[in-house]
Amino acid sequence: MSAAGYVLGPALRALVVELAELCVRGNLVVVAGAGVSRASGMPGWSEMVVAIQREASKDLSGRLGPEEFEAVLSTIHGDDPISRADSLQRLMKTRLFRRRLHAALYGGLPAGELFRPSVVHWHIASLVDRTTMPDVFTSNYDDLLEDAKQALGRSGRIRHFHGRLPQDWNGMTRLADPPVVTTRDYMAAEEDHRYSRFSGALRDKTALLVGFSLSDPNLARVIRSQARDCRAILVASPGNLSATQQTLRLDLLRRYWLGLNVAVTAIEAHEELPAFLLALRREVLRKRGRSLSRIGERALKGSAFHSPWTLAGAYRWRTALKEAVAAGKAVAGSVKGDRSLKAGFYAIAGDGVLVHLVSSDSTRRSYSGWPRRRLKADDAQPWGAAGYCYAAGVPISSSATGAAFDRNVPEADLLAWQEERTKQGRLPAASVLSVPAWVRYDRSLVPVGVLYFSSRRGAAFEPRGDAERLRVVLQLTLAAMIKPDKVVEGGLP
Repeated sequence: MSAAGYVLGPALRALVVELAELCVRGNLVVVAGAGVSRASGMPGWSEMVVAIQREASKDLSGRLGPEEFEAVLSTIHGDDPISRADSLQRLMKTRLFRRRLHAALYGGLPAGELFRPSVVHWHIASLVDRTTMPDVFTSNYDDLLEDAKQALGRSGRIRHFHGRLPQDWNGMTRLADPPVVTTRDYMAAEEDHRYSRFSGALRDKTALLVGFSLSDPNLARVIRSQARDCRAILVASPGNLSATQQTLRLDLLRRYWLGLNVAVTAIEAHEELPAFLLALRREVLRKRGRSLSRIGERALKGSAFHSPWTLAGAYRWRTALKEAVAAGKAVAGSVKGDRSLKAGFYAIAGDGVLVHLVSSDSTRRSYSGWPRRRLKADDAQPWGAAGYCYAAGVPISSSATGAAFDRNVPEADLLAWQEERTKQGRLPAASVLSVPAWVRYDRSLVPVGVLYFSSRRGAAFEPRGDAERLRVVLQLTLAAMIKPDKVVEGGLP
């Protein structure tokens, strides 16, 4: 987060406005790459090839060991996973290769569990529309975008230009649209004009590439020859690189994409991708004369088992939040025995303001007398940690050493709030962990508010494992208070 408190930097904010205008005119198409599905925990392309190779080496156990097998493939293909897949497919029948590809793609979860759409899938699916964006294209084999689109009841289609390998495929039935995996597959795809519809979209519209890198030379060739106006959102490198290395990496990526006539805008972290897509959706609605906050207010009233705007409903929410505190202390050692730990809920109002409705320690008999804080939320420069969490659409942790979330709150409002808490004998929270609350409503992913834990301990939520467990507790609390057909499962990163 910048010192000024903006959710997105100036380049991304300008891009949001430009792309929203193209979207409402029907001149924007989204193209989703592997990075979109990685947000759901799925493996990358190289990881899948490694898994297939591991299984193939077992077939050669009587002739070559895994290290010897790797040495042979390295002399032929080096580190190129696509050409390496050619040799792996030659060592087995096509159906067996596809079964192993399916196992490599979906085998990372315990038996009986399925991969679910991430918040990035939900945002992209929310943009699909039969009039303004009838098609979204993807290079991914999985069907997570379809899952999100169908759950939302959206019109339009998800088009896989590299084929599909559905999660529920049993390994025996014939695939209607087999995955394009090997070099030979790519050649056959071009001969069969598989890219014709995708090429047409690139020629006719502005394309927004999301979740792509440099690993697909075939896609790069199509873009270079067909794209009229192409933009790419690049995510900064993993944390194992230094700042200097990250700068060089992004510079090289930009140079590569610019050589393909693709304009590049970089984002600093993975969590900024959902923030960017959410900002784009907000801007599209504004240009259509609608407000995501007003939709969110209606969504909460239509989705909650118990309305937190009423006394009876607020008491139900308070009980659930008390249970969340107890569960948090049970699963997170950093807050065990923390008497200052509390949980609370901010709900979005139609005017774009988050209203603090209820917390686990709300004790006054009169509901109107419960402490209230109002935070500007539906804005490029929101107020406070909860406001930032809502506007960015990502979980936020703020400790005593990271009070930047209050820098953009007007000083008079901040002082008034602190004075009010002092009169109540309540000290400002030292640490806050906030997560956005999502529901399915109006055929889209809709933010309805923010759930939070707070503590007077300055580093209460810093341990990574504990923070993730506490986020899960808040998500389960939301699931208990929202109707099952409305709550977004797996919506939080």
